[in-house]
Formats: sequence, C-alpha cells, structure tokens
Amino acid sequence: LHACHKEDNGLFECLSNRKNELATQVGLKLALNASGIDSAYVDSLTGEEIYDEADRVYSDIWAKGRGEGVTCDFGGTAQLQEFNKTYDDDDYYNDDDTHHFTREEATIPLLILTVFGVLVGSLFGFLLAMAFSENFSKKVSRSTLVRRFSSSTAGSYQEIPDKHF
Repeated sequence: LHACHKEDNGLFECLSNRKNELATQVGLKLALNASGIDSAYVDSLTGEEIYDEADRVYSDIWAKGRGEGVTCDFGGTAQLQEFNKTYDDDDYYNDDDTHHFTREEATIPLLILTVFGVLVGSLFGFLLAMAFSENFSKKVSRSTLVRRFSSSTAGSYQEIPDKHF
C-alpha cells in the first residue's frame, strides 16, 4: 500500500511530535480557537497531559478536515503517524464479493468452452470459405468424402407401399 492509499483509508493519525511543550501549548490553543472552542483550559495542562490533549485535538481536526485540505502541522508541533497495522488480503479485496476458482472447478468448464470455441470457429471459417472462395468450394464438392456422402444418400428414398398389415 502506498501512502496516499493509506491516508485515504484513514490509516494515519495526526499526533503531537512531543518535542516542545510550550510550542505544543501554543499550537493547541491556535487549533482550538480556529475551531471555535475555548482554549483557556490548555494553560492548566503540563507534561504528558498537554501532549495527550494535543493528540486528541489534532487528530480530530485533521480527520474532519483532511478532505478539504487541512494539513497535520499545527505550527510544526504535529506529524502524521501510521497505525501499527498488519496488512493482509482483506485490506485489498472483499472476499464476500469474489470467488477464486480452484483448478478442479475451472478445468471442465474451460475445456468445454475451448472445444466449443474451436468447433464454432472451424464451422464459421468453413462456411466463409465456401461462400467467398470459388476454388475452395469446387475442391470441396469434388472431394471423395463429399462424393461418398452424396452417393450413399442418392437413391435411398423409396416409396413405402400403401399396404396395411
């Protein structure tokens, strides 16, 4: 998965970079004020409390506005961090919507389709050649196979007498 796909699917969080407590406090106040939320309570936070609150506020603001271009910067006090997630086939496909045929399931239908395709294609090619190639048509009508077939059916129709048993 590439970063854009991960971001589009919400696999990142916008978290405080935990580098500078005072800068984080200022960035947090700016973010809250820009969102119309009173930031007075931020002055009472210290240490991990301020970083944890910044994590919550930054992630919330970024998640709600990332589609409109909100970045995860907040005055240089935040950064995107990827969820610690193991990716498997379920992240790529919905197994309920797909069926993967086994070799045994696919062999017979594939063989039938192949034979059918060859027969239809051969018949179509033969009929086209008979219709559009005078030489081919003459050779076929003169062949011994066609003569044997036509002579075996030539006199085979006989009238059945009208006798009742």
